[in-house]
Order: sequence, then C-alpha cells, then structure tokens
Amino acid sequence: MSGGRTGANDDDFYSEAHSYWTLVEPSRSEVWLAAPAPNEHSLWFASRHGEDWVVGPTRDQLMTWLRWSGRQGGATEPCVVIRVGAPLHPRDYPLSAADLLKFADASGAAALVSSALGRWSAKQSLPVLIVYPHAGKDVLLGGLLPPPGSVRMPGAKHNGVPGFRHVPSRRGSARGTALAAAGGRFAHVRVVPVYRDFLVDRTAGQIPASLQKSHVVVVGCGALGGQLALQLAQAGVGRLSLVDDDVFTWQNVGRHVLDGRSVGKWKAQELAAVIRASFPDISVKTYVAPWDSLKADDWAEVDSADLWVSATGDAASNQHLDELVAAGEVPATVFCWLEPFAVAGHAVLHLAGSSRLRGLTDSAGRMLEPVSDLLSAPPPPKEPSCGAFYQPYSSLASLSTVVLTGELVLDALAGRATVSTHRVWVGSAESFGGNGLQIHPAWHGRLANLGYNRRFDLPVPPTP
Repeated sequence: MSGGRTGANDDDFYSEAHSYWTLVEPSRSEVWLAAPAPNEHSLWFASRHGEDWVVGPTRDQLMTWLRWSGRQGGATEPCVVIRVGAPLHPRDYPLSAADLLKFADASGAAALVSSALGRWSAKQSLPVLIVYPHAGKDVLLGGLLPPPGSVRMPGAKHNGVPGFRHVPSRRGSARGTALAAAGGRFAHVRVVPVYRDFLVDRTAGQIPASLQKSHVVVVGCGALGGQLALQLAQAGVGRLSLVDDDVFTWQNVGRHVLDGRSVGKWKAQELAAVIRASFPDISVKTYVAPWDSLKADDWAEVDSADLWVSATGDAASNQHLDELVAAGEVPATVFCWLEPFAVAGHAVLHLAGSSRLRGLTDSAGRMLEPVSDLLSAPPPPKEPSCGAFYQPYSSLASLSTVVLTGELVLDALAGRATVSTHRVWVGSAESFGGNGLQIHPAWHGRLANLGYNRRFDLPVPPTP
C-alpha cells in the first residue's frame, strides 16, 4: 500500500499494466492486434469474432487477416487508437464513457473519438485502444464501450441511452454527450498482438531486419520441403514462394505437415494455407507448375529471390538447377535430400562462383560418396497391387535433415556461409543395419572416428 502511495511500485504498475487494467471491469473478450500500433492517434477498423475483436489499420488488411486465419468476420466498426507519451498510472485509468471522453480530450484525440462515435453502428461494442511507451516497448490497454441499447440508465426501467441514435450519425459529439450521461464502467480487456513480427520475435527472439525482408523459393512441397517451408516461416523469413505441381494423396499423410483435409488438393496451395493460418499477414505465393516452367510464366518474381531451396530429391532436376546457378541465371540454391529410409540426409549450398553440387555427383546426378552404400542396398518395398516403390520412414526420422537444411538456409541468408557448403546428418548405427544397409567405404573412417547421430560439415569438391 505504502509503495503505491510513494511511487515505489510505479514501474510494476506500468510493466504489468494488463493485470491491473483488467482488474477494473474484467471481461472474457480480447482485442487482437493485426498490425503494430500506430505512432499517433488513429482511427482503425474492427471486426468481431465470437467474443473477441480483431483490429487493423485498414478494412482490406483486416479482412485479409480474417480470411487467411480461417475466421469469419462480420461488419466492421471503428476502433479508436489513442497514443499518449507517458505511462498511464492506475489512478488515471478511465473507467466510464465520460472518463474516456475526458481522457481523449486531454490527449488531443477528442475529434478522433467524435468521428468514431459518428461512424459507430451502435449495435455492437466500440473498441478503444490506449497505447503508451514503457521500457522501450508499447503497452496496449483495450476497452469496449457497450452499445447504448445494452445500457441501463440509473432509475430507468428499460435499457437504452436517451438521445442516442442507433444509426451512424455525423453528430458524434451529441452521441458522446449522451454516452457521458449514461454512467457505469466500460469493459477493460486484454490486447493480444497477433501480427507476424511480434509472434516470431516472441518465440524465436529478435529477428534481423534482413531476414524479415528475405525472399526464399522452396521447390518441392513434400515431406521435407513442406516441413522446411513452415519452419522458415516460423524462423522469420519474410517472404516465401512455394513451387510444386503435385497433388496431396492419402499416402502422403503419414509424414507431412498437411493432413487428410488436404487430400486431392495441390500441395503448394495447401501448404501456403497452413502457413497463413499461423501468420495471416505473411507473404506467400504459390506456383502449381514445374519450377523450370516459371521461366515463361513468372520468372521475374522467383528470380528476385535471395535464395532457392530444392527439396525435390530428383537428381535430373537438381543437375539442371545446379547448371543455372553456375551460369548466374538462378540465385544461390540449397539442395536437400534424404538417403533411403532417412538414415542420412544432405544439404548442399551452391553459391555462384564457388564449388557446385556437380562436384559431389557423377554424370547421372548420383552421389559419389553417400553415407549408405546404395549399390548393395536392398530394393525398396512396393505397394500391394500397384507395384509402386516407396520409402518407409517416419516424419521424426526426417526432422534432423529439416533442421540441417534450415540452419544452412539461415546461414546463407545472414552471410555466415560465404562458400559452397555440404552438411550431412548421419543417424544411428542401428538404423543402417535394421534396414539392411551397408556403410559406403568413404564413410568408414569418419564414422569410426567421430561416431553416429551427428552432423558433418564437409567441403564441396571442385567440379570435375
């Protein structure tokens, strides 16, 4: 108590503002902030979703966020954003509509509030945000002015605020006068930032601006490429282009980030929807086509990327792409693939002017030194009746290669990888023997000296 009177607790009041603010008039509702708070008083747009409200700076941005997040938004209402230059102490919290109007007037936002009241349909609540700086960050407090039809005036037998028109009116000031007379507290609600930069910083830490602006093309949206694209989005890559001309099938469900709801649909488009469901404001573009056809369709878009990733595992496709990187026709590219049964995985960065993927393969695109001896490997199993070959391995078995590749992508984007690089993940010794695989002679010494279940960083030999 004494700390509150002397000011000793002020820093706690400011840093824990949500806790103190929502004690006043608790509400189950939240306000979801779809973009960073503005640097000045602003009139935003709001749409109700269930008990919560989503707010954004423009109607188009708000509707886009709702659509990509899989939520249905209703009609939009205005949202008042009042920015003040100093922290707000609990003793100064506005409690009623009259308090809020006085607070807005003292903050220089009276005209903005009047405009919002004039546009308000008055059928639903009116969201209000108060923003102030503290410890280098914005603190956001949310309020919901109740629709006048839900307000019981003192001594009245029925709900309703006398003199308040229930249709938008130019006379926002008259509406404010009516609300001020109503008395009673308005709901104090928690503000939850839901825009991508905040969510990524919250989980992955401070993301460099260069990574937020980076553009990565992912070719191949299968089990490896799909998981990788999602991880890159969560790591902070700002822009993705997904390229795949394959349809998702039930056979893919066991180890893909997609599920049965995507069966029969294009992998690239469904993967983009999964990424947008978490980050509705991310930039994701999809191409349902072979990557080499993009030369004629939208080459300028994909050629502007900072980095390509080839996760097709197709030797001929990788050879072609490797040639284009060497010729300077395609940006630097990371090639990634799994060995049979996912006992090992590879990620190779080809930087133009440095060693190429070709230095690791023969003329047919086969690895010269795979970890497992492919010549002695047993044939992969076949599906009953159709005879199609397949590779059994779990999603868990492929995650080490996803991490291996993702880290190499981030190293390349950050400039930490300055020459062509080959990284290899080798699984357990039991995974080789259990699948009838032998170790390639070139790897006997490495594994004997350094062991299994680890990453290897190897040079990329010059092209023969």
